[in-house]
Amino acid sequence: MPAPSKETGTKKYLNRLIQVLNIQICLLGLLSCGQTTTSEPSTTPSPTGSVTDEREPSSPTDTPDTTGSTDPGIEVNALPVRKEGVIRIPVGVEFKNETLRRVDNAGFGDNWTVTWTADGNQMTSMSDGAWDPNWAVEGKTFHNMTYRIQGEPESFTRSRVRGYPEFLYGDEDEPGWFGYGIVAIDDTIYSMVTKTPSVTFNGPFRGVKMLKSTDNGLSWYQVNKLGETKLIAPTDKEARNSIAAEDMFFWEEYGSDVNGFMYYPFAYVAFVQNGQAGRASPDGYIYIYSPEGAQANRLLLARAKKEEFEVRDNWEYFKQWNGDVPVWTQDINERGSVITFPTESSDGDPFGWYSWLPSVVWNEGLGVYIMVNGGTYTFNYNWNALDLSGSLGFWYSKNPYGPWTQIAYTDHFTIDDPGNRTYQPKLSPKWISPDGEEMVLIWSDAMADEEGHSHTVNYRWNQMKIQLEISGNQRPSVNAGDDQSIQTTAAGIHQAFLNGVVSDDGLPQGSSLNSEWVKRSGPGKVTFANKNQPQTSATFDQKGHYILQLSASDGELTSSDTVVIDVR
Repeated sequence: MPAPSKETGTKKYLNRLIQVLNIQICLLGLLSCGQTTTSEPSTTPSPTGSVTDEREPSSPTDTPDTTGSTDPGIEVNALPVRKEGVIRIPVGVEFKNETLRRVDNAGFGDNWTVTWTADGNQMTSMSDGAWDPNWAVEGKTFHNMTYRIQGEPESFTRSRVRGYPEFLYGDEDEPGWFGYGIVAIDDTIYSMVTKTPSVTFNGPFRGVKMLKSTDNGLSWYQVNKLGETKLIAPTDKEARNSIAAEDMFFWEEYGSDVNGFMYYPFAYVAFVQNGQAGRASPDGYIYIYSPEGAQANRLLLARAKKEEFEVRDNWEYFKQWNGDVPVWTQDINERGSVITFPTESSDGDPFGWYSWLPSVVWNEGLGVYIMVNGGTYTFNYNWNALDLSGSLGFWYSKNPYGPWTQIAYTDHFTIDDPGNRTYQPKLSPKWISPDGEEMVLIWSDAMADEEGHSHTVNYRWNQMKIQLEISGNQRPSVNAGDDQSIQTTAAGIHQAFLNGVVSDDGLPQGSSLNSEWVKRSGPGKVTFANKNQPQTSATFDQKGHYILQLSASDGELTSSDTVVIDVR
């Protein structure tokens, strides 16, 4: 069955784009515009990070999800585009332990891959869990499910994406599906689902099924490697569990035999997160990372133009570095590792095959990509083997493909208890401070109870804020002052006194701090007594609403702030 037409979504997007452009023109003072009102979906948070069900309502107490609605009365947030020129280099990571939060009533699960969707919310895929009654729906528990996250890190709600196929846990024919990799690209959400050799978690993984939604999660289509699509209803057991070659995107291909087991590349993957709905992409490519089968410490990378992504023959693979320039190939057999991680700890404890699946996020405030990654200490999925908490590292790059520079690493990531068994670290692509220095780390924890049963204590959504330590030159600090409303003088003069303040750290050495006032919008001419002084006066030749901008540059980095002046 062919995929649904994107015409409606495309028209809506173009209409919204025109609205945004008109607003920008208004701000530039080139068009006389009326007031524009934009409504946003309700994101009223719960103080406990509660979970709600997104089923169709079966009783008056059920509340259906409308976040994915295509109703023209619901506006999708205007999508930001990537800013250029600001690069601040992180050199370390500080863990803000006081912000540790575990969503106790959110059920069990792990591997919380997260993307930032066009509606302004986030979506996460969960694998291997959700048998808690708060997440179980009609007695069902899941190997894999997606959830919508609405709100901020201190308080958010999470609800099941009701149209997503129900990859059930337990006794179905051919279960063993786990979600690794989710990404929002414009109005499309992609979810990659990995197949294990057995009905529960087991490895090595055999391949992936690609799912996509063009209506914000209301319906999902399977995409095979030829780009052919087929609708999968949530309870369509046969389509959901099919491992026929014509239904898979990767299936038992290009493998290598290690100790009698076949390991396959791109059998579980992670997408680079380029801001909201991928709009911060520097080049229009979708980037896909994957550990190299049995050699999980070797990280592979593929890419494809977003308009060609659904056909696998359009993918190309990282081959090697030519200095800092990547060399790509369309022959997957020529694939190389873009970065190599440790095979063991400093004490000689080995990392297993289920390791080094990264989380790569664009950090707008710093102008770089941040990668978090880690290894687990076992060749089998059994924490009793070595009984150690996983490793944790951070890297940065100016590009989504690298080269990557390490800024922090520890062999054992423990938070509040020596019994922590942390693994699969992730970063939120949305919860990033404007200056880029604060991010939210998310992870899983297989911590055992007092009787030694693992995955029983903190096996749920774990999160904590982290502070990225920045070295070298910092951006100037700029404050344009308070907004003002001024009256015309008896002589008919419209004048405001501007109380701007700028400061800097004195870097780079030998440079000077320069500032400048400009008019961003307004009906008339603005004359500054001295446009290069933060504290000066501005004279207006017409009444009206003005926006003035104060910028400061240290010769390398620039910051700005605006002030509103209403001339009556």
